[in-house]
Amino acid sequence: KAPGYAKSDLEASKKLLAEAGFTSGFKTDMLVRAVTAHQDLAVLVKDALAPAGITVDLNVQETAVFNGKTFGNTPTLDLTFPMPLPQ
Repeated sequence: KAPGYAKSDLEASKKLLAEAGFTSGFKTDMLVRAVTAHQDLAVLVKDALAPAGITVDLNVQETAVFNGKTFGNTPTLDLTFPMPLPQ
């Protein structure tokens, strides 16, 4: 749980996933820059999605590789911009 963010509604999340055809959740990869702040935020996102049945594998890449994949022609789930975490 990230302090300062709205409470999650796990049951509503699971219901929406089921309505979308993902009754057992799903697995996805997230492309993450090899920068500590990005990796820390990616772990928060991964941990927040897990209870709803969404499994996220973090694909940590150096900036040059990350930029090539993110801004190239390959669609990805990526963490492009760092967000300041609430204190």
